[in-house]
Amino acid sequence: MDFCINIKKIVAIEAVNPVINLDGHQERSFSKAELPKLADLKPMQRRRLSPFAKLAMYCALEVTKHENQPLVSVFSSRHGDLHKTSTMLHDLALEEDISPTAFSLSVHNAVSGLFTIFTQNTQASTTVSAGKDTFFMALVEAYIRLKTGKHEQVLLVHSDQVLPSPYSQYADELQVDHAVALILTKDNFVGQRLSIKKYNNISVTSDDSLTELPQAVSFYRWLSDMTKPQELDMVANQWKINRLNNE
Repeated sequence: MDFCINIKKIVAIEAVNPVINLDGHQERSFSKAELPKLADLKPMQRRRLSPFAKLAMYCALEVTKHENQPLVSVFSSRHGDLHKTSTMLHDLALEEDISPTAFSLSVHNAVSGLFTIFTQNTQASTTVSAGKDTFFMALVEAYIRLKTGKHEQVLLVHSDQVLPSPYSQYADELQVDHAVALILTKDNFVGQRLSIKKYNNISVTSDDSLTELPQAVSFYRWLSDMTKPQELDMVANQWKINRLNNE
């Protein structure tokens, strides 16, 4: 797999303060006070948002703040709002009733639905989940949307939280609360042009400081730091990304 994209704008948020979870592993999560305030939303709208949804909504609203037209969108998350789902499963185990509202807001495309409602965006939206490759598979989906020729720009929003305690023992990467939103454009003269390649069963060199991070966090740190090498290699998922000169 080999394709090129142009990133017009990117916004991200990630927890940086490490804590040790109940399993003795390091993770990085936001406290309630550290979560985005989302002052642009109505109080009733903010009350509907879980911490997971607030991270995604913050980045989606920030990156589209100065856009004149609603954008077709791709939302992605490896685990979705697993904290909400875990709580509901616990309630089920105790034979307690589940809130219909909580259930409706726990599905994987809930955040994309809320975003389109809050912004009155009637454009199509897709939600992607693909294990460790979730973020880059969302990039592939966004690229395909652009290649159809029907859209000049595509909004991509990715978010994930640290796994809730019942599932933290299954973590296979550093757990970090984070969200990243970017606008991809067909205009080759706008933003940063990147070449993205997916390899199979080929060993590539890696920046050791990034290998344990989730894909989206690794990608954002690399893209936003021009002192980083021209090329980002992610051994675990065998992706290779290059900065290109705009043509």
